[in-house]
Amino acid sequence: MVRIRELNDAGIEKFKYYLAAMRETGESETSLPELLSDETYTSLIPNKIEIEVGNFATKYEIARYLHEKVSKIMPDKRYRNVGMWTWLAVFYFDLLCPADKNGNRKIGEDSRYILNGDEWDRIFRHLLAGPVMIFDLHREHSIILLYNPVDETGDFLAQLTGRQDFGRNRCIIEVAKILYFDPVKKKPKRGTVLKEHRPGTLRRFVDVLQQLDLTYDLYSISSEELIRLLPSEFKSQNYLSKKQAVIKED
Repeated sequence: MVRIRELNDAGIEKFKYYLAAMRETGESETSLPELLSDETYTSLIPNKIEIEVGNFATKYEIARYLHEKVSKIMPDKRYRNVGMWTWLAVFYFDLLCPADKNGNRKIGEDSRYILNGDEWDRIFRHLLAGPVMIFDLHREHSIILLYNPVDETGDFLAQLTGRQDFGRNRCIIEVAKILYFDPVKKKPKRGTVLKEHRPGTLRRFVDVLQQLDLTYDLYSISSEELIRLLPSEFKSQNYLSKKQAVIKED
């Protein structure tokens, strides 16, 4: 177990340097560990929180784990600590940016690893802070957004959290899970993430939500009420169970 630390400004700049170097060469950087404990670049956070590398196959798993850890931090400070989330990205870098069999890494934008502010769209881009915040909002329903590997951004995450009013709406995310999540395969049902806006698919769901949002207060209704408002295309057995289909008909 390792106590969580935070990077100072010098540590963040050093991490940016390493990211740029890896982005240019594609090679795995072996000097990152110095950012984890060197007091030139880091310091312990006041909360005595210990973590381990673990074996996290999905965003949901690591978000649930880290949420339990950082829940000890006051809510108003939890997502504002740029140094802590950036240190966590260094700690879990092999998960956030895995090396291929040749030792090369595909480095994304800095915002995926370095937290850049405390607004929704900025936290959302960070590969750790974003999923933890989403889990904090939606708990078990967040799996429809966080089912994929830690280093990937799936369609459900992009489509449903791109708009803050949808991404924060517990009803919308719960209904998305009801409609699209396969609890056996632990991923979205086949054919739901097509690029085309076909009936019943994710993109069609977002279209319908945008239409409904003009008439209804989607923050004040229940998941059952939202299901009733959906067009008949979402009543298909591919999307709703028989019990849920009956709810839709009532």
